[in-house]
Amino acid sequence: MRDVQAEDTEDKYSAIKLNGNPITELRYADDTALLSKTTEGLNELMQNVKKFSQNKNLLLNAKKTKVMDSDKSPASSILIDNEALENVTHFNYLGANTEADGKITPDIRKRLAIATSNEHLEKPIDSS
Repeated sequence: MRDVQAEDTEDKYSAIKLNGNPITELRYADDTALLSKTTEGLNELMQNVKKFSQNKNLLLNAKKTKVMDSDKSPASSILIDNEALENVTHFNYLGANTEADGKITPDIRKRLAIATSNEHLEKPIDSS
């Protein structure tokens, strides 16, 4: 049954695959990232999230919701209540910067710079 559900999810939303499993979302607390290989799949996912949110008396904030397209073609519009979401070329999710081209080098360089700049803060703990 799990395989049938996974295949349905992959087909319906054009889910990406991670280790062979279809993935349509990443969630942590109130942060959610929706993932799809197609604009149509992303639109359908967005409408499902909107419907679920409304059933729980929650609102989606179009101003705080972003779309990042990793394809080189012009991004299509994703809408919430007829309001187009902003298309971005980089996005910060849970402290990790993601670039539309898939490169993580800028984020790694930033983290290395922070780590090396804080080395002088490390002091031995005086046990006396």
